[in-house]
Amino acid sequence: MIKINLLTQDMMQGAGGGPSAPSSGTTLVTGVLLAVFLLNAAIGGAMYYYVSTAQAERNVVSAEAAELREELEEMEIVYDERRLDLQRMEELIEVAESLDPPDRLLWSRKLNMLPLIVPEGVFLTEIRVTRRVTEVQTQRSLERQRAFEQRRGQRGAPTQPPPIERAPVYRQTLVMDGVAYVAGGSDTQRLQQISLFAANIRERRVALPFDDEESAERFIDGFSPNIEPAPATASQIEGREVLVFSFTMETLPLRIE
Repeated sequence: MIKINLLTQDMMQGAGGGPSAPSSGTTLVTGVLLAVFLLNAAIGGAMYYYVSTAQAERNVVSAEAAELREELEEMEIVYDERRLDLQRMEELIEVAESLDPPDRLLWSRKLNMLPLIVPEGVFLTEIRVTRRVTEVQTQRSLERQRAFEQRRGQRGAPTQPPPIERAPVYRQTLVMDGVAYVAGGSDTQRLQQISLFAANIRERRVALPFDDEESAERFIDGFSPNIEPAPATASQIEGREVLVFSFTMETLPLRIE
């Protein structure tokens, strides 16, 4: 029988089980997959670089922000201290302007001495002065009355008693309200600062810039020796732990003739 082979040479090689060359479609798919893999690797590397850089920059910014917060807190403390100092001076000026001329003579030195005896950590928040006025017979009027009584009934002596002259006597009360603040301190330390202020009032001699050393005097001079303190109480001002206190002092009678 005659056999006729209708397959081409290429098809015969494939059918015979021999190795066949990869087709162009397979090569294209492999190239595309490799390109996608390389692209993903490049994108992943770039993202890792940018994330690492951003994290490092964030850490630097966080450290700078922490330093700025610390500086801001320190500046707030200094600002609060300066504000309380200014408030204290404004209180002193207000008290001085509200007093009558005789009172200004009495208080001018005391108001100038007060900032020199307030210890660190003690801030005066309010100063009040009240005054009681009574009238008493003047020394000159008493002497005239005494002379009239001695000459009464004598020849040529006046028949009418001399008029009685009176003069005001001022008794004044000073009230100083304040707070004690010690950064990071305890109530015991704040109480020690209040006690130091009271000791300065009683014992510390102060010479003003225009005085000589002999003119130095204690703040309590001219006052009753007793300082009446109100019980110190714990409180908070703008988030800071403080002790609130009050001193009351009464002047010796001031007689203006």
